[in-house]
Amino acid sequence: MAPDLAHSIDENGSLVTVPPADWIVCFVPGLKKQWWHRFCNRDHKHVFALRPMETGSWVLVEPWWTRLMVTVLPSSDAVRFLRWGAAGDMVRLREAVPGRGNQLKGWFNCAVMVGFLLGRSSWVWTPHALYKQLVSETGAEHEDVESLLVEHFRKVLDRNMRRALSLDARIARRSTAEILTELARNILSLIMSREIIDLHHTAIIEAERFPGVAQCYQDHAERPAVSAIADVLRSAAEAGEFAMEDPDAFAHSLMGLMRGTLHLDLMIGIAAQPTPEDIDYRARAAVDVILKSL
Repeated sequence: MAPDLAHSIDENGSLVTVPPADWIVCFVPGLKKQWWHRFCNRDHKHVFALRPMETGSWVLVEPWWTRLMVTVLPSSDAVRFLRWGAAGDMVRLREAVPGRGNQLKGWFNCAVMVGFLLGRSSWVWTPHALYKQLVSETGAEHEDVESLLVEHFRKVLDRNMRRALSLDARIARRSTAEILTELARNILSLIMSREIIDLHHTAIIEAERFPGVAQCYQDHAERPAVSAIADVLRSAAEAGEFAMEDPDAFAHSLMGLMRGTLHLDLMIGIAAQPTPEDIDYRARAAVDVILKSL
C-alpha cells in the first residue's frame, strides 16, 4: 500500500469520507411477466433505488436478472422510473455508513442487493419482505412523485439561481448597461446549461401530470431572473437615467431577446450548446436593444 493511501483511510476503512445519503427505494410491480412473480406480492415484485444529485441528475441502482445497472439519469429519464415507483410504494431511507450488511447471502436478487446497498442487516429474499422491514424503521418516509420532483427542482434551481444572480460588488458599481449585461450573461449561462435545460424540458412534458413541477420551475427559475432584471431597471429609472413605467414588462422583453430561438432549439435537441462567446454576444445584443428603446 502506498504510504499516502494508507494514511488517508478513514475510520470506516474508506479512502474517502462520504456522508450517508437518502435513497428513494421503489417497490414495484413487474414490467414484464416473469415466472417467479407468482411467488411475490402483487405490487412488490421488484425493487430498485434512486438518489437525486445536486447537479439535477439522479443516480439509479437497478438490479437486473443478468447484471447490476448503476447509472446517472437526467431528470426527464428519472421521472419514468419514479412513475414506475408510484405504481407500487416509494420509501425514502438513509443509507447506513459503514453499514451492517454482509456478503454471505448466497442468491443476490434485487431485494438482497438493495438491502446491501442501504447497509442493512437482513436475510429477507423478496421485495415485499424487504419493504416490511424497511418501513418499520424510524425515519422511513413514503414519498410521491410530484413532491419528490418539486423538492428536487427547488433545491437545484435555488442553489444555481443564487449563484447566477449574485453580482460582484465591483460590477454593482458600474453602469446600468454593464450591470444588466453581466446579469444577462449569468442568467443565460444557467438557463441554457444542459442541466437546467433538462429540468425545463421535464417541467414542460410533465406539466399536465405534475403541475406542481411546472409551477416550481416558474417560481424558482423564471420569476427570480425576471425580478432581478426588473430591480436593476427600476433602480436606474429612479435614479433618473431614463423614464420607465413598467420595469417588469421590460425585464420579460429582455429575457425573450436573450433566449431568442436558441433556447427552444436546445429544448427540442436540434442545437449545440452555446459557447461562452455566444452567450456574451447574446447578452450584450439583448441589453443594447432594450436600453436603446428607452
